[in-house]
Amino acid sequence: MKLEHVIIATPVARPGATVRDVVRSCVEAGVRAIPYCDDQGHVIGLCSLKEINRLALLPDYMVEAANALGNNFHVLDEAESRVRELFDQPMAPFVRDTYVAIPSTAPLMKVVAIISKHRTDYAFVIDDRHYRGLITVYSIAKRMLEIGG
Repeated sequence: MKLEHVIIATPVARPGATVRDVVRSCVEAGVRAIPYCDDQGHVIGLCSLKEINRLALLPDYMVEAANALGNNFHVLDEAESRVRELFDQPMAPFVRDTYVAIPSTAPLMKVVAIISKHRTDYAFVIDDRHYRGLITVYSIAKRMLEIGG
């Protein structure tokens, strides 16, 4: 299996992007995250739907007490207004500076090992500091089905 068969082309977020822009890009590309690039196109961070949800929609105490929480949440009644406010905010404060990256020349088995080691579902394909696409556990599984019938 070649790496080129499992790379997903996605847009990137750049300075000035809003949370709405990033969520829309992720949803349209069918991925959980996209890279955050500087004006030269170099990847400098990660825009993750998981991170947006964690940092913006849930109070910290709810994350810490997740297993003990019941089913009645009055704090979540305001979720729609929080989303409206969140979507107009710049993405920059939500960008993580750590991400998993591999070159397009990496063997697929190495990519699987790296994804597993970092306990993530995806890795950015980056050559010479320029983003080429995203590899996900899903894109690998999809290719496996194409090969195995």
